[in-house]
Amino acid sequence: MNKRIGFFVFILVLFNACFTFKRAVKKNEVLVDTTNSQSVRDSMRENNFEFEYFSAKAKITIADDKGSRSANANIRIKHDSAIWISVSSLGVEGLRVFATHDSVYVIDRLNKKFSSYDYKYFSHFTSVEVDYNMFENLISGIPIFFDEKKFKAKKEDSTYMLKNDGKRRTSFIELNPDFTMLSTDLVDSAMGKSLKLKYKNYNRDNVNPFSLDREVQLNDADNTRLFINFSKVKINEPLKFPFNVKEKYE
Repeated sequence: MNKRIGFFVFILVLFNACFTFKRAVKKNEVLVDTTNSQSVRDSMRENNFEFEYFSAKAKITIADDKGSRSANANIRIKHDSAIWISVSSLGVEGLRVFATHDSVYVIDRLNKKFSSYDYKYFSHFTSVEVDYNMFENLISGIPIFFDEKKFKAKKEDSTYMLKNDGKRRTSFIELNPDFTMLSTDLVDSAMGKSLKLKYKNYNRDNVNPFSLDREVQLNDADNTRLFINFSKVKINEPLKFPFNVKEKYE
C-alpha cells in the first residue's frame, strides 16, 4: 500500500486537515429568530447517528492534480470508548489504528513500526482542542466544534446555515431541508487554516440517517480531495478490537 495513502487515511480520521476557505454570503439570507434557531438545532440533533457498536467498510480515494489513489478500510467503534481502523490495499493490511480517550496507537505494517500519541500531539496541526470525541463524531457525521449555546441560524432558500463564532475557530454547518448535514466548514482563525466536509447519500436503514458518501476538500498546492464511500454499515452488534504489536516492531 502506498505510504501516502496510509498517511492521508490517518489524517482523515485523526487530524484536523485544513485548507484556506472563504464563504460567499448570499444576499437573500434571512436571520432566523432565536426561538426558531433553537428549533433548527433541536431538529439537527434528532438526526444524530447514535449507537453502542458501529462497524463499516469504507473506500478512501485521494485525488489531486497528479491523479488518484485508493485504499480500503474496516472501521469499528464502541461508543465513547474505542475506535479501531484497519487500512489495506489489494488485500494487504498496511496500517492499523486504535484510539481511546487517552491515546492513539498506530501499527505501520509496511515499515514494521509502532507509534503512540497523546492528544496533545495534535496541537502541532491546529490550535483548537482535539480529543477522542472529535474523532468519533467525524466518523458518525455529528457536528464537531459546535457550541450549542453560541450560534446563529439563517435560512438560505431550502437549506439552513448554522454559524458558530469563537476566539480561535468559526464553524458553518449547512443543513438539508430534512435537517441532515449537507456540509461543514471549520475555520481555525489562530492558524489561518480550515476544513470543508460534504455529506451525501444518506442511508436510512437504521433509526437515524447516516451519510455513506463524504468528501474532504484541502486547498493545497495539489488541489487534494479525499472521498470516503461507506458500505456494510451495521450498528449494535458486539465487536472485537484486535490490536497486537509484534516484538520485532520498533
